[in-house]
Amino acid sequence: MADCKTCRYVDLSHPAWPDCDHPSGEPCEAYERWEQHPPKRIQRKRTKGWRMWGNPFKVGEPFARPKVVCGAAITGVVIDRAHAVQLFRRFLSLETRIAAKIELRGKDLACWCPLDEPCHADVLLKLANK
Repeated sequence: MADCKTCRYVDLSHPAWPDCDHPSGEPCEAYERWEQHPPKRIQRKRTKGWRMWGNPFKVGEPFARPKVVCGAAITGVVIDRAHAVQLFRRFLSLETRIAAKIELRGKDLACWCPLDEPCHADVLLKLANK
């Protein structure tokens, strides 16, 4: 339970939370505290077919991008997770960056990467919330 100026207590497990309807029209202290928690990354298991906001660069797989640097196309094999995240960050299109800011701001992101290792979700969180 969280203390609330208007209704005295707000049950954080209630399905309507955080949509408090206070007579004053102002959000309560509990809502303001809830709103201030920074978004975070949550580890999840891979779900077959789920691709929204996924990293197209997979460890051990070849990659090729149409981007040309110094007259040569960038190609190679993804070495490790950190390399995959580096490639993801480098090749995010302007369109994807804008969409991330709009769709992901203030939200937690779930991924199957271990929490103590590099992850593309960290890139998206930083981009969406700066």
